[in-house]
Amino acid sequence: RSGYTGSQSIVPMFWLGDQLPTWDRKDGLKTVMNGYLASALSGIPIVHSDIGGFTAIVRLFARSEQLLIRWIELEAFTSPAFRTHESNSRLWCSTLQVDSNENLLQMFAKFSQVYAILAPYRTSLMEEAYETGVPLVRPLFMEFPDDEKTHCSTFDLQFMLGSEFLVAPVLDNFKKKQDVYFPSTTLTDIGFIYSLSQVVTVDAELGTPPVFYMEGSSIGEYYAPLIQ
Repeated sequence: RSGYTGSQSIVPMFWLGDQLPTWDRKDGLKTVMNGYLASALSGIPIVHSDIGGFTAIVRLFARSEQLLIRWIELEAFTSPAFRTHESNSRLWCSTLQVDSNENLLQMFAKFSQVYAILAPYRTSLMEEAYETGVPLVRPLFMEFPDDEKTHCSTFDLQFMLGSEFLVAPVLDNFKKKQDVYFPSTTLTDIGFIYSLSQVVTVDAELGTPPVFYMEGSSIGEYYAPLIQ
């Protein structure tokens, strides 16, 4: 839950704290990405968050169905732990859970499968983290240091899962399209090819987060049809 420089040598995994069930960048879903990438640059390679956030306050802060789904999507492509939390409310049954309705349950089941499918790849990244300290979730500039645009805060909510997958999670309410920056390489989204340092607007309906793999990657080519 808390630690200091060097704690990663004795703690197998860190946790990103009690977020509000909101979309904001102060204490909501976006702070999860801040935490992942800040941890990555601080020598803490393995972290996770509570799906859906924690600090529910009746009539002020409560999960929406869309927020919970987007959080589920994010966590399927990030940490080695994939779990939700019922929240802190004594009336927790009034806070949406992953089994509150059929749609949420299906989404959680779907991305549980995605999470499980990626287990061998994630395991290889954890082994790499153990040997080198390189994190699982990486800022774009860690993989593309020569692309100056990856150093720009405009793209600080995109990330690489290892060296093979680029993920552009949807972290805003009611959003069905996402602007994605493709660094100076070629990436594939199961049929579409993007390259040459460009920003592309892609579809991002609920349940289909923008995820891409490196062109020609044997790892990407193996996992893409399974994830699809």
